[in-house]
Amino acid sequence: MFVFEDDEGIKGFGHAIAGEILAIFIEPDSINQGIGTDILKHAIKLATKDQTGLVKLKSTLNASGFYSQFGFKVVGKGADQNGPYLIMENKFN
Repeated sequence: MFVFEDDEGIKGFGHAIAGEILAIFIEPDSINQGIGTDILKHAIKLATKDQTGLVKLKSTLNASGFYSQFGFKVVGKGADQNGPYLIMENKFN
């Protein structure tokens, strides 16, 4: 798990393990400032550090367009206590 912060404090965080991005969160006031992109790129590095191949993640319905910009494709759907989500993956070499 890692955080993104600037002079004003923490703006978001990410969590990734080999082959999977577990969480990406950006403070609502920090959306559309490139912070999500920075967090996702770092999470991808962590998820592919010791392996190549598929990286999976669960996306909220409204965030799937963001992940699609980085090549992630929807491969399934699900729901849990937080509501519906999309299962997305991307192959990295």
